Amino acid sequence: RGGGGGGAGAMVVGNTTVGSEDTPLKMAGKPWVGFDVKSEDEFKGQGTDRHALKAQFEAHVAAKSEAAAKAARREAEDKRSYEDAKFAAQEGVEAKVTAWAGPKHNRKNLRAMLACFDIIVTWPNGVARWTKVGLHQLVMASDVKKIHRRAILVVHPDKVQNEETEVQILAESVHSILHEALGIFRKQEPC
Repeated sequence: RGGGGGGAGAMVVGNTTVGSEDTPLKMAGKPWVGFDVKSEDEFKGQGTDRHALKAQFEAHVAAKSEAAAKAARREAEDKRSYEDAKFAAQEGVEAKVTAWAGPKHNRKNLRAMLACFDIIVTWPNGVARWTKVGLHQLVMASDVKKIHRRAILVVHPDKVQNEETEVQILAESVHSILHEALGIFRKQEPC
């Protein structure tokens, strides 16, 4: 198993010598997996003095941890401001949802909700994605299911993530109401 030109511990696999000083050790038949380090995250010290390099490395680590802490604080602040905006908009959103779907204890009529879905979808991207549906299109259970899927796609959280906070909260609420109403609908009419 050895072979020329390898150095201690070198092994010839196929036509390649692995484990020598110039090639990394890898398992035969499997690619070498290294760490993917971004160049700006990599420590590059200046000079050859051991103490100076250690001080530079400690400064590098401190700068990285400070940047990570700053990013975490910014993320927490963004989340707190979103929660504050959500709380402020909740009352207006609840009024719109009640006008569209009815009071909480009586949100069972999926056909009626889908027929007047254009009342609740008022933001420009939502209006562009929704076509008004009449009750005559909601007679068959399979049609209700198809139109429900279209409505869910309009208010899905991924589709409204670039909208205002109030629109996001409204869409989140409508999305959950439509899912609950579909569950009730499936119990009443198998589809």
